[in-house]
Amino acid sequence: MTAYVIDTNIALYLLEGVPEVVTFMEHLAKDSSAVILFSVITKMEMYSSPLVATEAHRQDVDSVLAIAHEVLDVDDHIAATCGELRQLCTSQPGEECPTCHRRSQGKLKAANAIIAATGVTEGALLVTRNVKDFATLMDAGRLRVINPFAQAQLSVGG
Repeated sequence: MTAYVIDTNIALYLLEGVPEVVTFMEHLAKDSSAVILFSVITKMEMYSSPLVATEAHRQDVDSVLAIAHEVLDVDDHIAATCGELRQLCTSQPGEECPTCHRRSQGKLKAANAIIAATGVTEGALLVTRNVKDFATLMDAGRLRVINPFAQAQLSVGG
């Protein structure tokens, strides 16, 4: 069994019908060894998206969330792992500012950290287009990421 935590950007692309994501998610859905997971944070972010303006749109979000085997709450283990991941990211130098040439700390936003921590605690691959946001965690060997927009990865599950 391989578990996949679906990042919010991928869920929103699925909601919009972006072909690369639809194809990728269809492959996952057909793979009997794939376990599709969402973080409750993705659920919150989807419901707060400008794409969800009407009740019909809310039903579309419900349909996307229904593909998951489970929508995971933030428990003590995920919260502690989230803190560790954010600590790791802030201890690493970030990108150089093109204006002042200082290096920013490699901050990881709380929502991204919770989603990443969900992947780590579940031993899952994080499915995201925002690979750059998680580079420090990937480099440290803490998180495995897959990008459906990368051609070589479209064969997952199929």
